[in-house]
Amino acid sequence: MTPDLNMPNNDVVVPYRWRVRTRLPERYGQLCVVLVRSRRMNSALVEFEDGYRVVTSRNYLRAAERAGEKP
Repeated sequence: MTPDLNMPNNDVVVPYRWRVRTRLPERYGQLCVVLVRSRRMNSALVEFEDGYRVVTSRNYLRAAERAGEKP
């Protein structure tokens, strides 16, 4: 996965998990990163580990737990 180099703080990549089964059910629980986000429409361009990209609602994403952090 490649972070968006035009975004500030591009050295920090926050992983998310795909949290819905109604849209792209085969992707449920997979890790992804947000490349671009829109505040006006609450949408985001996300990229999965295999390179697949999709524009979706940010409600479909949840921050993934990082190693060593408590939920």
